This record gives sequence, structure tokens and C-alpha cells, in this order.
Amino acid sequence: MLFGGVAPPAPGAFGYDRRMRTTSWMVFVAGLALVLGGCGKSDPAKAKGSESKNEKNASNTPSDPLVADERAFGKYTVQVRWADGGKSAQRIEVRDGGALLWSLAGRRFTIDSSVNAPAGAPVFGQCTDVTGDGQPDLIVREWSGGGSCCFAFHVVSLAEPASLIATLDARYDGQFDDLDGDQVPEFITRDWAFEGWRASPAASPAPRIVLKFKSGAYELAPELMARAAPVGQERERQIVDVLTSNLWNSTNPPPSLWGTALDLMYAGNLEAGWDFIDLAWPEDLAGKDEFLREFRVQLLKSPYAEALGL
Repeated sequence: MLFGGVAPPAPGAFGYDRRMRTTSWMVFVAGLALVLGGCGKSDPAKAKGSESKNEKNASNTPSDPLVADERAFGKYTVQVRWADGGKSAQRIEVRDGGALLWSLAGRRFTIDSSVNAPAGAPVFGQCTDVTGDGQPDLIVREWSGGGSCCFAFHVVSLAEPASLIATLDARYDGQFDDLDGDQVPEFITRDWAFEGWRASPAASPAPRIVLKFKSGAYELAPELMARAAPVGQERERQIVDVLTSNLWNSTNPPPSLWGTALDLMYAGNLEAGWDFIDLAWPEDLAGKDEFLREFRVQLLKSPYAEALGL
């Protein structure tokens, strides 16, 4: 999956530079017709038709200078408006004729057109129905502003009547993708509970998480996060990389120590994660017990700790 033409790190990567994330996201926000995620196989004919309709909509530029973007989805009109002539803030509105059904004020909003395809011409099969309830949904991406933060995705049902279903905090990294092939995309992001803990924010590990829409809400889906723990030479390589890292500072280990442990734990390998810390800590270096105590405390600060069995 590409973010604004920039490939994000591999799902198991940790501690990648937040400036890269921010640059990627800024380019991503600039384009309204970028692919956000795939839900099964797409129909080239339908995709081509939807693109032409989107281009037609885009050519009908509203005469109101405060309208930044306007789309029609069935009987609904979705409009992104500038708050004032200074264009420092925006407001997004969903209307049925003249009736305002839902609105939100913020810094910047983007209507993800590849997910919100025109009725009858979905780009990704049934991907416009991102909750699996049989009704079309609108995906609104919000940027709160600032040099490095933050993004949220608002999922708005376009059923009768239109209403907000969920707001998903993506922070620096988020996308929709159908991981289990059921034609309903999951939301893939990261857990930032360890941001700034014993490391700079840019170097902080952030394990991958998957949220699935169940019983009216997005919940952690550990079964879609699970993967086998490295064994053999790959496991030995990870241990050696930490042991020989030049980032050891007194008793403070390199972020790759707990980053690798977190990746293992969040992928369903709790015991392997704890074992990794034990094996990758130099035998003659003090401070491991104190580190483990603080690490456990930080783990429990994660909003997903209970669902992960931490």
C-alpha cells in the first residue's frame, strides 16, 4: 500500500523516522484520488467508469470560493468548506437536499474518493461498504495540523439517515485494507503507547495493530495480527543486532530491543517477546530488572493491553 506515492515501512518495522511518515502523509493529503485500500479484486471496467465520473465531478468546480471540495453520493451532497477567506480551517458537511445531517469542524479534511466511489461504480467491489452492514459509507480523513501530527479517519454511514459510525485515531499511520478476504476492509494502524519512552519520538517503536468492525464498533483483531515468530538464523540475527548495537547507553538499551519484543508480542508471541529481551540483554550489563519493571508499566498503558493479553 502506498501513502502519497511513498511506501511505508514493512508491517513488522519499528522506530522508523516520523519525519518520513509526515512527508508521506502530506503528499497523501494533497491528492483526492489516491488509492486508499483494496477489498478483494477490482473490476477494471468499473474502476475506469468511476474514474471518469470522479473527473466529471472534479471539473464542476463550485462557484463559492469557500468550497474546497464537493461530491455527490446518491441523494447526499458532501462538501468541504473553508471556514473563512484566510483558509486556516475547514468544515465538512453531509446534506440531504438543504437538510444538514452531519458536520465537523477542523483543520483539513479529505474525501477519499477511491473508497467513496459513485453509487453503482465502486472501485474495489463492495469497498464503499466499509462496515459490512450493506449500506454505503463515507470515509473522511482529517488532519489536525502541526509539523508532525495528527490524522484521524471518520467513518460516516450514508444509510437513512446519515450518521457518524466511528472516529479512528491514526496519528501518523493508518489505512484500510481487506486482510481476511471478506470484502469488508479492516483498519490498519499502530499503537503509539511507547512514543517518547526511553527514546526520541522519531525513534520510538510502534507495533502494528488491526481494527475490525464488529457489533457496531471497531475492535482489535489479534487473529489478523498473528504471525509466526522468527526461528533459527533469523532469530539469532535479531539477537546479535541488538547485542552489538552502538546505541546502548549505560543501562538504557537501543529501541530495537523493545521494538522487536513488541512486534513479537503484538503478533501473538508473548513468551517469545519476553525471551527476546532476556537473550538480547548483555549478561554483564546491569539494569535489566529495572528496565523490565518499567517496560511492563508502559505496556499496560496501551489501550489494547487487555485485548492482547498483556
